[in-house]
Amino acid sequence: MRMMRHLPNILTSLRFPITALFVYGWLQTETSWHLIATGAFLVGMITDMLDGILARRMGTVSDVGSFLDPLADKVMVISGFYAILATPGFEWGVWKMWVGVALGLIVLRELGITVLRSLKAHASKPLATSSLGKLKTIVQMVTLIVAFLGLNVREMMGLELPWFEHVIGAGVMASAVIATISGTIYLQKAKETSAA
Repeated sequence: MRMMRHLPNILTSLRFPITALFVYGWLQTETSWHLIATGAFLVGMITDMLDGILARRMGTVSDVGSFLDPLADKVMVISGFYAILATPGFEWGVWKMWVGVALGLIVLRELGITVLRSLKAHASKPLATSSLGKLKTIVQMVTLIVAFLGLNVREMMGLELPWFEHVIGAGVMASAVIATISGTIYLQKAKETSAA
């Protein structure tokens, strides 16, 4: 029973080695490794959904879980976007410059808000996850899953898929816009709690 109480945090913690497996697999040259990596990313997404649901249903929401869960999400998302950039032979076309800027904004936002939330938590003024922040995570995860599945299909079937870069580019840009807006909202909330 005691083990069950820690299950949400265990699932959250598992996302770190799962992400490491994903990155290792995606950087290999064999298609089989890319499929394993995609599977690992999907498993990571499932643990992300399950840990929060279990914590709320079991009444075991904790400060540790509240910190680790968004951190694990950010590590997985940043790793996912890095993996796309590192994919050999994937041409971004007209999106190349914009995607670089967008991913830079996403990484800065994710790292900055993680540090900010950690500082606020230590000051006993935690910043709750906003609905826009949750939407950002969903858009990022969907973009990444579509990218990995599409890249696997392209690799296995030898297809060019010239339109695919536009789908992924648009997803990355949407992620960056939502990330920037939600990050601004977090900064505003942090300012308000500091003044309170």
